[in-house]
Amino acid sequence: MTSDTALLHYGIVRAAGQDIAIAASELVEAVDMPPQLMPMPGASALMAGMFMLRGQLIPVLELQRLMAPPGPALTVADGPAAAVGAGSAGPAAARQVAVVAHGGMRLGLGVDAIAEVLRVLPAAIIPLAGAPGGPFDRWLVADGPGGRALPVLQVAALLERTPGVVPAREPAAAGLMASAGGADGQARPVAAPRRHTLAMLGAQVLAFDFADVPDVRPMPEMRPFFAASGALLGLVAWRGHDVPVADLQRLLDLPAAAPATSAGPRPLLMVLQREGRLLGLQVDALLGMEMAATDAIVPLGAGASLHPECYAGALRTAQHGIAAVLRVDALLAHPLVASFLEGQLSAAARKAPQAGSPTSPSPVQAAGARTTFLVYQAGGGCATPLAEVEEILAYPSPAVRIDAAGSGMCGLVECKGRPLEVFDLRTLLGLPEAEATPQARVLVVRRGERLRGFLVDSLVSLVTADAAAQIGRDPAAGGDGRAGGSGLGRMLVVGQGAGATTCRQVDLGRFMGH
Repeated sequence: MTSDTALLHYGIVRAAGQDIAIAASELVEAVDMPPQLMPMPGASALMAGMFMLRGQLIPVLELQRLMAPPGPALTVADGPAAAVGAGSAGPAAARQVAVVAHGGMRLGLGVDAIAEVLRVLPAAIIPLAGAPGGPFDRWLVADGPGGRALPVLQVAALLERTPGVVPAREPAAAGLMASAGGADGQARPVAAPRRHTLAMLGAQVLAFDFADVPDVRPMPEMRPFFAASGALLGLVAWRGHDVPVADLQRLLDLPAAAPATSAGPRPLLMVLQREGRLLGLQVDALLGMEMAATDAIVPLGAGASLHPECYAGALRTAQHGIAAVLRVDALLAHPLVASFLEGQLSAAARKAPQAGSPTSPSPVQAAGARTTFLVYQAGGGCATPLAEVEEILAYPSPAVRIDAAGSGMCGLVECKGRPLEVFDLRTLLGLPEAEATPQARVLVVRRGERLRGFLVDSLVSLVTADAAAQIGRDPAAGGDGRAGGSGLGRMLVVGQGAGATTCRQVDLGRFMGH
């Protein structure tokens, strides 16, 4: 496994349809493009103007013009939209300024959007022969389906050696000391600022510590799995890991957003990472990055949230109003998320070789005996050890009904010359009832001399798996089949790679008392 310290961090910006990589250490923040820039006397055609950001003038360079020969000169009075290129019709789309800094100099880059954040190995950065020392003398070769190559903007070369570029000089650093105005007149230490990633979810602005967000990208294909609470939406494949994706609004009981339309923008996957644990969040938009000192985050008062442990406080952003600052470690420790992640880590530990072992053990040796599971549908993918199922019957329609039958009971069918109670497994699992189809089957389970049938939607397959394919906690003792009230329970991964699916392990014996 590659250590995070060996990876390089890059922010990806988009200009004129081209994605460009900028080292995250030099990408300070991203803000909305002001509707009007102030003119810069004697500026080259590369410079669009300047604006005031927290008391400092920031010159703005149009990145598109750096990448292509400029057309006829445009004045700053024409506005930032005109400075991008002439001949565009209709209202200009909202744009952003990516602020970069190096060696005491600072510059704003006019871009169309902040696209995503990447972490790559050093070997992914390839020098470009023929243009050494220029602003685009290297390329980033990203992994993923089909791969892609992105030009890397060399901020030092842009600020120091590119004709026509006029950066601003940052004020002289005063260290981390500032006058606190105390009675003794002594300087007080000022908390070092930290970079935060800003995202939009519904009408809410959220902030996360940048170090905890290794990637933001368009939402990939999601594999559904059985999660009765609905706060976990599914699994996505990310850099060789199965990452659960959470609905943050349900996880933290936030106000529900308006339902998305098919014509709306594609949601984004924000990956959170802390100490080997991974969680995906579905967000609507990436707003950019912002530097903030620790003392700029205002703690929330008692009773301000149903989940106070998940909030570091609130932050006043420069362009997006108030943002709620979320604690990634607390999100990962949420009972629903932790019950899933702990199972992932324990499965990984079972697969890992023991210290001092000359060779890695085989999967069967690492995980123990293999079990054959019956995989079926009951409002979602489910699995039960085949040894627990005594018989599988077709479901006669209609079954013999009993007046006022409750607790999910469908009725009576004949099995081995005697009446057999049949219960709808959907109802027992807390799901809506559905009409039985010709594919419906009854799974017969025995406890001592007692038989009981469970109606399922359809059979899927038989799968032989070892313990390494099982993730999540064992269900707590009780008759509801849920894990400590989380609704997740133990899961089974069926298949491998992109074709893998995840289903819930159901212990039908737990329902024999209903």
